[in-house]
Amino acid sequence: MKTVDINGCNLVFEENPSIHISEYYNYCLKLIIKEIESFSKKININFSFNDFDFQNNLKTINIGLQYEHTLVKKNGRSLNHIFNSNTKSSDGENYLIRIENYPTLSSKDLIIDYSLANIFHISTNKELSSYFKKCRHVPALIYECNFNSNNRNEVIINFSSWSPRRSIIYSKIKENFNNLTNVTNCFTKDEILKQYSKTKVLINVHQTGEHHTLEELRVLPALSQGVIIISEDVPLKEQIPYHNHIIWSEYNDLEKTVKEVIDNYDFYYQSIFNENLLDIFNEMKLKTKILENYE
Repeated sequence: MKTVDINGCNLVFEENPSIHISEYYNYCLKLIIKEIESFSKKININFSFNDFDFQNNLKTINIGLQYEHTLVKKNGRSLNHIFNSNTKSSDGENYLIRIENYPTLSSKDLIIDYSLANIFHISTNKELSSYFKKCRHVPALIYECNFNSNNRNEVIINFSSWSPRRSIIYSKIKENFNNLTNVTNCFTKDEILKQYSKTKVLINVHQTGEHHTLEELRVLPALSQGVIIISEDVPLKEQIPYHNHIIWSEYNDLEKTVKEVIDNYDFYYQSIFNENLLDIFNEMKLKTKILENYE
């Protein structure tokens, strides 16, 4: 952990967050610092994953980071802290609300979440009303937009975590698209931007058949860099501001959907990357207020 003085406020944060979330964590940190710079009062802010004693009498705001799927079906893994919801799955059953590390997160003053679908899902259970009120949506608009379509030739699947259902769909699509690549170990800003600058299509598939929150920490940065997203369908997609700019597909139709998009790439590219998407992104940024009303 590291402690710094920003505009007279004390901020503690993780110097080396997990590489899997480091770009998003550091983006949130940058936004927090920007908000602190306009504060008129001195406060303490803890944006680390542990408790911290500032050893002063200033007000302290503890901020948590929720970066897991909350939309999970029964029998899904890692269901240590679950709650019921009113969100229906395709088979008519209600999804569970999964909050990994709930005791720690619920003790925070504010909770950053990457997904409006996650937050809406949580709102369906009155038992979580206090938790819900602490949630702050920070979309993963980590990089400046680049919709340049030149020199793109790759179709990729970004599976850092392999699974049987991902392996099956990868093998099926690979039979028809020799340039399909499973990209792994691509986590730093330079690596990510280099990869997306040459990528036509990113195929997004859930790791399991039970965890169904859209993988926005992967999808949104790619979309902002001009990559067409073909994603396995998700519940609550209407809560995602840019959902009309993603190509949705059922799992069993992914191979057919990929072929359709690749065969008509220019048409889909022009329909997705336009002023409307930029307006949506700008609106999302304007609505991102982490410390609002907490000075």
